[in-house]
Amino acid sequence: MTFYEKSYVELSRSHTDFGVRDRVKKPRAVGYTGVIYKVTYTAKPEDARGGYHLPTGFPAVHLEVAAFPTRDGRHYGASSKNIHCLTVEEAQAIIAKRTEAARKREIGRFA
Repeated sequence: MTFYEKSYVELSRSHTDFGVRDRVKKPRAVGYTGVIYKVTYTAKPEDARGGYHLPTGFPAVHLEVAAFPTRDGRHYGASSKNIHCLTVEEAQAIIAKRTEAARKREIGRFA
């Protein structure tokens, strides 16, 4: 079994402020951030132990999308699972879909 080292290069980051505040002593702006990374998997020597597995069906260099909720522009709460994709357009569509779902959820909670 081949293991891989994984390296990231951030290609873009977008933040969306939903225009609502949470209900704490000092209310914070509620938002969502999406990040697109270029990910490179490099094979480790055959005798190496541990590392990453190359995602099935993806080349050694592809894109990965990370998205997470924010409060006052800072990471807050759990991130959703990173998604692998092949094109920037596909990555932007994933971020747009997750951002809209988060907007509906958060505005419903705090508006």
